[in-house]
Amino acid sequence: MADYRKIMLLLLQGRSYRQVQTLLNCSHRTISKARQVLEQQEFTTPQQLKGLSDEALEQCFTDGRKAVSTSFVPIDIDAVIKARIGRKKPPLKVLWARYLRTKTTGSQRHYQYERFCQLVAEQVQQRNLTSPIAHEPGHTMQVDWAGTKMQVVDPITCRTAKVSIFVATLPLPNSLKWYFCSDDLV
Repeated sequence: MADYRKIMLLLLQGRSYRQVQTLLNCSHRTISKARQVLEQQEFTTPQQLKGLSDEALEQCFTDGRKAVSTSFVPIDIDAVIKARIGRKKPPLKVLWARYLRTKTTGSQRHYQYERFCQLVAEQVQQRNLTSPIAHEPGHTMQVDWAGTKMQVVDPITCRTAKVSIFVATLPLPNSLKWYFCSDDLV
């Protein structure tokens, strides 16, 4: 934020807009606003500005709009991490929806989804809960069975069979994945 007191002191000393811009690295518009306040409040000496409190000076530059609350509902990071560590890992969208159900007090508000994910990711990184795996593209294949078994119904005989989902991944930069369905593994 611009230091309006310094800008106004330089203007009272007779400095040009260009000189003030160079000295304080501020915009022409900011200097113009400071000039308007000097004229409206009829400040003519540096002593008048120095005697002005910070709150009174700030009031000269407000436009009457109410400040946006910067207070956010805190995220229970421990609960989010605990939920993500278990066998059934709810997606971050689900955890964010749970977070949105927490009550607010006063002018607090909830984080948006993107910021929620950023804050969780920062905590995961700070606590060393993940470690990146370096892959040479196409060198190895990762395989696993996904989740619980599913039932497949034969439309002709109406027989059901339990099947498992086999997942194979070739670690590439864009994580290309292939999914295969196994035969009857009951």
